[in-house]
Amino acid sequence: MQEPNVDKKAQLRRLESDLLILQSDFRKNERKKIDIQIELKKIKHEKDILTSNIQTKEAEIKKIDSNQFVINEDIKALKKKINLL
Repeated sequence: MQEPNVDKKAQLRRLESDLLILQSDFRKNERKKIDIQIELKKIKHEKDILTSNIQTKEAEIKKIDSNQFVINEDIKALKKKINLL
């Protein structure tokens, strides 16, 4: 039979070892969380840029459509004048 002090010392070493492992895992998870938060912030910024670019391109298309409508009306008017000659 082992002495109670030896058994307690072995138990203490196991618990301290478990504690070190858990603390290490915790720090690793914290670093991973920070990395993911940084990556997420970067992705959100890129999304904002893309959203702005999409809005700009949509506005350009709307302006072109408007210009196309005016040009098409001018074409129709000129064809009408030509046919009347």
